[in-house]
Amino acid sequence: MTRLSKPDLKTETMAEGSEELFVQRIVALWGFNEAAFGGILHALQIPFAGLFIGSVAVLLITLIAHFSKDKSAILKATIIVMLVKGIISPYTPLTAYIAVFIEGMLGYIIFSLVRYEPAASIMLGFTALVYSSLQKLIVTTIFFGMQFWKSIDLFAQYVFNQFGIHAQARTLSISLVLIIIYVALHMMAGLYAGFKAYKIPGRLNDEKILKLKSEYISSAGEESGLMKKKGGRRHWWKKPSRIFLSFFILAVFLLTYFFPQNGKNHSADIIIMIIRAVGIMLVWSLLLASPLRKLLRSIIEKNKFKHAAEIERITQLFPSFGRVINYTWKKSSSAKGIGRMKKFLTESILLLLIIDI
Repeated sequence: MTRLSKPDLKTETMAEGSEELFVQRIVALWGFNEAAFGGILHALQIPFAGLFIGSVAVLLITLIAHFSKDKSAILKATIIVMLVKGIISPYTPLTAYIAVFIEGMLGYIIFSLVRYEPAASIMLGFTALVYSSLQKLIVTTIFFGMQFWKSIDLFAQYVFNQFGIHAQARTLSISLVLIIIYVALHMMAGLYAGFKAYKIPGRLNDEKILKLKSEYISSAGEESGLMKKKGGRRHWWKKPSRIFLSFFILAVFLLTYFFPQNGKNHSADIIIMIIRAVGIMLVWSLLLASPLRKLLRSIIEKNKFKHAAEIERITQLFPSFGRVINYTWKKSSSAKGIGRMKKFLTESILLLLIIDI
């Protein structure tokens, strides 16, 4: 079996002093990533938060596989992370729990079958992020039907017509192009995350990271305003993606109603699409989601006592994790755009792994 060289467990990079406790730190980071990091990214107004959360999950699952002798540790970690997610974020959609479960299962299967860790890491990144993108596309299609994608093409056709580009308007499917771009973006992010993941163990003793650790300790861990919890359920209409979707559907409806020559009067189809979405949402909320959520809550309640000590240790680390992330976000201000996100995420994960908390 080809393995990456592990850092010396007796060095200062291993704050807990043992490989087992170091794995517990990684599991705690995964729990933080799933239960709190999304809120932090939202506070920082970072787009595509789900893509970054999925990428970080790939990094952490790879580290669990690397530092654990038994790959079943990934399955145990998955259960604990789902419990932490359920306790910290009780209003999390059921699809989010499914996503965590799938990530964990993919990690266990891939690292159990593929002995060459770099290849396994990249495979996990690819499959986990592509699955994430397809899950969102499938859910959107179930709720709105194929008419939603036809509406995008209809709107694009109208825009093309305004610029006199009639041939492209008839032949080009903008919805298909958007789907391909969306999946490709997740695919590239997954490959990149997998590529970076298997290199992390070799960077735990990196001089730059140890210097960053010293600077953080000297700063006394400035308090973070990013971990302030906004209690209660976040209503669907307050989510940017839902607001955009609502305005888009309204725009297409008005377009086809007032300019039927552009869309062959598809306003009736759009009304049906809206009724379909509302109907499915009501059926899901009243008949399916509530019983499933109660079942999930009962499972969480039964199992949280079994893992109470681990969950308590993990949640106690969250404020300290928040301070580290606040610090690395400020430190990354010299970079811009995607470069800043790469610097921010890399330095955050490395510092969170070696800092004494």
